[in-house]
Amino acid sequence: MTQQVNLVDIDEVAKHLKVSVSTVRSWLRANLIPENTYIHVGKTYRFDLNGVVFALLNTDLNETNTVIENIAVNTLADELAEDMKKRVKEERNFFETPEVDEDV
Repeated sequence: MTQQVNLVDIDEVAKHLKVSVSTVRSWLRANLIPENTYIHVGKTYRFDLNGVVFALLNTDLNETNTVIENIAVNTLADELAEDMKKRVKEERNFFETPEVDEDV
């Protein structure tokens, strides 16, 4: 007799684990969620929820902490880069704006 696997979408995984969808995506990129626990076709993922939970519970804690630290550093770097781009754009706009002579 074959065991039936119930596949769920990424929203259900996030909801079950009480994390955001972007966290689940980060875990996917970091290979914390093994390939044998999901099916990926195009942009669609379907997960074996029990397999994902089992894999996460049995992941080496030191490895997980290192991956989470790397994700946090990369996220912070991305946020800083976006902030810097915004500031540069604001400064360019400031210096390109012609001054108005109020005496006229």
